[in-house]
Amino acid sequence: MSLSPRAEPFLWIHLAGLATVPLWAALFLFAIANPDPFLPPGFTALLAGILGIGSVLWMQLRRPFYIFSLAILALRPEALQEHQRKLLRWFLSGLNRILAITTAIGLGLLLIQLYRWLPIVQLQNPLAALDPFPAFLLAIVTVWVLSLFVQVPVSVAPLLWLSDTAIANTEPLAPGQVAQQFTILGLPLKGLLPAQWYGDQGLSEVSEANRSQPLVSPTPVETVSSDVSSVSAIATSNPEDATTEETAEETAS
Repeated sequence: MSLSPRAEPFLWIHLAGLATVPLWAALFLFAIANPDPFLPPGFTALLAGILGIGSVLWMQLRRPFYIFSLAILALRPEALQEHQRKLLRWFLSGLNRILAITTAIGLGLLLIQLYRWLPIVQLQNPLAALDPFPAFLLAIVTVWVLSLFVQVPVSVAPLLWLSDTAIANTEPLAPGQVAQQFTILGLPLKGLLPAQWYGDQGLSEVSEANRSQPLVSPTPVETVSSDVSSVSAIATSNPEDATTEETAEETAS
């Protein structure tokens, strides 16, 4: 049984990543607020933008980001359900590449608008004591994270509009294809989210998996208990033999 795309928690989690964009934009401004005396004005912002946006765009065009991951943890491709591997096939379509290029252009325009706020940020910069080189590295990292937290939600959003029929008619990717065609960042695990997040259908899949596991036979326990009962019964039925054995042991001692 395949779930609707709107019932997949990972899609909504990555879509919520757009809420962190103002934070990364502010860190980018703070990082480039200290100009390097050896570089032309604006060169740090331009180079950080090219490296940050360009690297994420290259990843999305070559091997898209693996959405079934959270922070430094990732769901193993072998642990993916069939409907999840069907969703991944849509990331390999031409639409996803067009969205990636369009988003990269939009991010470049966003950085240009942010750079116009630089004189205001320089008046009150919490990172004013930071040296130029560490500030440059921080600018690259913030642009990279900013680009990632925009590219992934943009690529995820169209999947929420897919119909159940479209997903049902999609051929799922094999686990080996997932590992080869997607960029998996994080420690691979067998599970990340609880089954309750998938609703009644997710719970039914878990219960079916539990029912498919073989039950442990209680025969050994019953055998041991029956052996103990038989020994006690023999000792009770022959009290004279037990007394004779005790007398013989006392005499020998």
